[in-house]
Amino acid sequence: MKKISNIAVIISVLILSVVPMVGLINSADAQYTGLQGTPQSYGLPQWMERVNMIIRWVYTIFLVVAVVFVLIAAFQYLTSAGDKDKVKKATNMLMYAAISIVVAILAFSITKIVGSLVGESNV
Repeated sequence: MKKISNIAVIISVLILSVVPMVGLINSADAQYTGLQGTPQSYGLPQWMERVNMIIRWVYTIFLVVAVVFVLIAAFQYLTSAGDKDKVKKATNMLMYAAISIVVAILAFSITKIVGSLVGESNV
């Protein structure tokens, strides 16, 4: 059990450490040309686009971690060998993973619904 949770933590840390590096790969080709005056100010649509991009990344990472926990719970259930405590623990873990997936989907859907009601097209 501890090995599985340790592996899940290691995988999560690796995923969270690799994602920022992907952004660095794209910026490695950028050329610095010095200061070019006043930076451009962002309006509400640009800020909303950035916030939505961050929300999509967090949502994707959250769902990947939830699926990993579903797989861990299934593995625990299969290796419980009929032990009531292990079966109960795997069932609870599976239930919590399913609840977290439903909450994530609802949270993403609610932002889309509220955005469409407000009239924001890029939410």
